[in-house]
Amino acid sequence: LTRVYNRRYLDVIYFKLRKRLGFSVLMIDIDDFKKINDTYGHAFGDKVLVTLGEVLLSCIRNYDDPVRYGGEEFLVVLYRAELEEARRVAERIRTKFLERRYEEAPDLSISVSIGVASGVNGENLWYVIKKADTALYQAKKKGKNRVETYESK
Repeated sequence: LTRVYNRRYLDVIYFKLRKRLGFSVLMIDIDDFKKINDTYGHAFGDKVLVTLGEVLLSCIRNYDDPVRYGGEEFLVVLYRAELEEARRVAERIRTKFLERRYEEAPDLSISVSIGVASGVNGENLWYVIKKADTALYQAKKKGKNRVETYESK
């Protein structure tokens, strides 16, 4: 549907990362997606998911990996990308997605919240995903439609 990998592809990414490359993870969630589905219907919801897939593919490099993590949640693995570069990519995704318009609801702006975390060489992919998810939670808690980076305490 979205032209990005599904969650099972994370096993391939985990294998790729054995080469000990530095990487960053963007955890992306469509804000208020249930309300969108309830108001405009599931076909429109699918269109929004497809749009996010298109935006992701247009904002990342051809060797980075976009993944539909589940439902309205996506993640992107950015290889050889430090935290600041990953944050810039996340802002580009957030802005470009917010600017999209839909025939069915031309005045509707749909936003995403994004959590960003970086992994140092050899750091476990699942641990970095968890850090990005923590940052995503902070973005939601601070009002949505924003990018937050993981800050270790």
